[in-house]
Amino acid sequence: MPTIDATPVCQETAAVSGADEGLAKIVSYLTFDGHLRKNLNSFYLSSADFDTLKNFEELVVEKFRLTPHYEKGTGFGESHKCKFSNTRTGKLLFQVGVPKGDKMLCAFRVPAWIKASREYSRAYL
Repeated sequence: MPTIDATPVCQETAAVSGADEGLAKIVSYLTFDGHLRKNLNSFYLSSADFDTLKNFEELVVEKFRLTPHYEKGTGFGESHKCKFSNTRTGKLLFQVGVPKGDKMLCAFRVPAWIKASREYSRAYL
């Protein structure tokens, strides 16, 4: 008898045209200390390190030509969020492997296109 995996699907992976080291870094930031909203309309990176936020901002602005919005973070300690609102970009990020919604409630993996490239793997880590 077949079994049903009840794990919510929070990630798609697709062949990625136009992939580069910058996109691998963006995916990494969002996977670890960032968030892609479940409805895919916005994404952000949260950090207490302003240099990290600035690097994330530069990568996203260069790759997608979006305008960032900064806000104070929530939770423990002092942090800030570098947030971008754009559904088209959110959909693309999901398609290339960024988990959406609450990462505590779903399984996700390093996207295959990143694992297949030494350059992208280094950028991701």
